[in-house]
Amino acid sequence: MGIGEHAKTALWLGAGILLFIICLSAGSSLFQTTTDINAKVYTLINTTDKNQQATLKMESDYTCTGAEVIQTLYQIQELNAPVLVNGQRFDSSMDPDEMDVSHIDVNRTYHPTYVRDTQGRLTMLTYDAS
Repeated sequence: MGIGEHAKTALWLGAGILLFIICLSAGSSLFQTTTDINAKVYTLINTTDKNQQATLKMESDYTCTGAEVIQTLYQIQELNAPVLVNGQRFDSSMDPDEMDVSHIDVNRTYHPTYVRDTQGRLTMLTYDAS
């Protein structure tokens, strides 16, 4: 192997390294452009279309109907927690078919309150009429 072969190998190695650097630079530029486009689209959606929400919005004052309260009582055994409806307690050991739910107005709205223990398990569910 002569000096010419070493020079040829060095030129190919240099060209390969140069091509690698160019590809890294182009990739970095592509990722930065994609990030900028995503930020501009997010801003555009938030400022132009008021009907579309791009963020998660939690409803602070949730209410449910009396029919939903009765449906919860019919599933009380799976809930495995007592339910209070306007002060009347329903235990999870009760038979759903034998519960007296006649005092619950299906057309009225109720505000649920969830009581949880330190592990996040539901310990009691309370419905108060709105």
